[in-house]
Amino acid sequence: MHASIGPPISHTSERLLRLDPHHLAWQVELSYALNNLGTLARDQGRIDEAIVYFKRSAALKQRVVANKPDDTALRYELIDTLSWISSGDESRGRLAAAASGYATQIGMLRTLLEAAPEARAWERRLATSLLRSALLSTARGQLEDRQRDH
Repeated sequence: MHASIGPPISHTSERLLRLDPHHLAWQVELSYALNNLGTLARDQGRIDEAIVYFKRSAALKQRVVANKPDDTALRYELIDTLSWISSGDESRGRLAAAASGYATQIGMLRTLLEAAPEARAWERRLATSLLRSALLSTARGQLEDRQRDH
């Protein structure tokens, strides 16, 4: 599936971006294409490949957010992409990277909620991120205990 769908999706967006590398909307479009490719790879069990796509998508979104810091929808989409990276890292046993990713997401969500405390979707996402972070911390503690015992 990747060979037939992936390249046309990303190549079109990449060509547009080459024509005008500073065009923010085209950077966002490429980030969406990369997110979709990451989702396809993840669904096919190719977690490391998915993480590469998600990281490229996140980097593009971060550049756009730096130029448009008031775009809260894009900031939220960035958090979503970062969550896929953290989930992938966690599933591959890269627990420190996953923990760092969750911490970043939590900080970003708290910033969004400070500006818009009525945003229930962001509040739910923060609760989910806090839970995942706590579960990961517990797992990491258990793993560290097992390593000490052996």
